[in-house]
Amino acid sequence: MGNVKKLLKRVTKKQIVVMISILLVATLIVFLVNKFNTDGMMQTKGVNVYYRTYTKEHGWSMWTKNGKTSGNGKDDILNIEIKVKSRVKGNVDYRIYQNGKWTQTALNSENKKFKNKKINGIKISLTDLMYKKYIVYYRTYNKEDKWMEWSNDSNISGNKDQPIKKIEIKILLKESSLEDYLKDYSENEAYSKGFGEVGE
Repeated sequence: MGNVKKLLKRVTKKQIVVMISILLVATLIVFLVNKFNTDGMMQTKGVNVYYRTYTKEHGWSMWTKNGKTSGNGKDDILNIEIKVKSRVKGNVDYRIYQNGKWTQTALNSENKKFKNKKINGIKISLTDLMYKKYIVYYRTYNKEDKWMEWSNDSNISGNKDQPIKKIEIKILLKESSLEDYLKDYSENEAYSKGFGEVGE
């Protein structure tokens, strides 16, 4: 205890100011990291979307969240699992286009049904109160088109003739500025190719 008192007596006012400044800067950095994704895009407070992808080469990936990329861009994605954590009642409802038809994804990694069927398209929507307050945005990557434009609310993302190799998903408040929250956002590019207007 005596050593601590001696040490405190040696600390000058200038050193105290420096330590407080460092603490404030560290707090600011933590705040900014929590508010923005690593790509510089803002995050939505109070709701988080988690997703993972399955490939023949690597099995299930680690969980990814809030607009970050799942998939390595080389291996075809054969299954996708998505879940939401939020204070608002609701969940995600999603369908994948495999083997020429739309179907729900298999949530069990042991399910053999989807393991060798490539995914060419996906459509995602929100349910319950979450649907009234938020919009889900998502985009997919394939070898031919690279990144498709951001799609939303049950609109198809993907190319009917190309397997999906990467995906990004984000949930935003309905009044959000898309340019701030979605990287590379543009209204002029296609979010799907080869699918009929009715979402065949």
